[in-house]
Amino acid sequence: MSLSINIPDEHYVTFTFRSDDIYPLGFLVPEGKDQASIKKKATADQWASRSKVQVPAKTFKNKPMVGFEIRKSVQHYRSRGANKEVWRILDPRGFELEITNDNMEFIIDHCILDKGEIISSCIWGREGSRNMLLPVDCDEYRAAIANTERLSKKASMRDVKLGDHVTFKKGTRGRFLGKYYKYVLEIGNQFDLSSTIEVSSSKYYVFVDDKQELTISSSVQVSEINKSEPISEADAEVLVNQLIQVKNSSYRYSDAPVMMSTEKIEFNKFTPDYSPISNLDEVMPRGYYHAILTAKNNGLTYVVDAKSSSYSYNKDTINATEIKKTDLDENIITYVQIPQSGYYGGNRMTPKRLSIDSKTLSSMYDIEVLSFSYKTSLGTEVEIKI
Repeated sequence: MSLSINIPDEHYVTFTFRSDDIYPLGFLVPEGKDQASIKKKATADQWASRSKVQVPAKTFKNKPMVGFEIRKSVQHYRSRGANKEVWRILDPRGFELEITNDNMEFIIDHCILDKGEIISSCIWGREGSRNMLLPVDCDEYRAAIANTERLSKKASMRDVKLGDHVTFKKGTRGRFLGKYYKYVLEIGNQFDLSSTIEVSSSKYYVFVDDKQELTISSSVQVSEINKSEPISEADAEVLVNQLIQVKNSSYRYSDAPVMMSTEKIEFNKFTPDYSPISNLDEVMPRGYYHAILTAKNNGLTYVVDAKSSSYSYNKDTINATEIKKTDLDENIITYVQIPQSGYYGGNRMTPKRLSIDSKTLSSMYDIEVLSFSYKTSLGTEVEIKI
């Protein structure tokens, strides 16, 4: 059940009516005085203005009713064959409204029907821009009532403190970890040897949920503050950067490495370090963007570059390209992206691809990840794996 379904107090309805229609077809939107509601009503008015027979708009209280009827299914024809099927429902007040196939299936599963009449008491709910008919004797209706109550609440972000757990308007929850500038590290490649850091012009709100997934947004709508779990600014910044580096996290700004900082940082140049690791969980399945693998038996060195789609990570294997480590010494950032073929450092090279199974990786190769670190305005050292 969606956490965004609510039950409006009133509806504004406009109509279109053709001379051969038995009942007018309605366009139903929530009644309200705010700008969003005014815009929705203007859209409904425009839709009704094309009707051959003009029927005045009406405002109705939204309350449970009996007497809804299933009229018929209708195909809306769209371009490129993407047709949409909907169902016409006769409202007891004498006009038809359309619902989706999913809503129709829900009605069949949860209502008593008699020759097309819905015997159960129902009410109109709204999910995003869609209206839906809900029987009142079901858990989904009770959840929608709770959603409506939550959506009516409003907490100001000015009142949210670092570490507070909040409920968003959409029903999800998160713990506030602060506001940050977002830096995107664009690593040079064989076509563009420059490496750049793109910084956001304004700060982003950052929240983390119980699954350690981040929500990063320039604006948020909060319904209520649930509880407080204080965290220092320094610890919060370290935690944010640890979580954002998880390769398989649901939040990815792009394929480029991302870092967050409470204050703007001036980078003249960032120089990465080799960081030896032995814990495979740090490489797979989470993975880092760039790593150096050295074969224990013959000393051959391979570069793992997950920024290129041809060298992508998955849970079981990583793909790497053979290259001499000495070729990377001059500027590791510039040359960490390896061309499949072509000129490289003035010499022709065609790297050899290698696919490594996670079960044998640590026994056959020494692993180093590339990283650099910076100090925050709070004096905290933050390491960024790249």
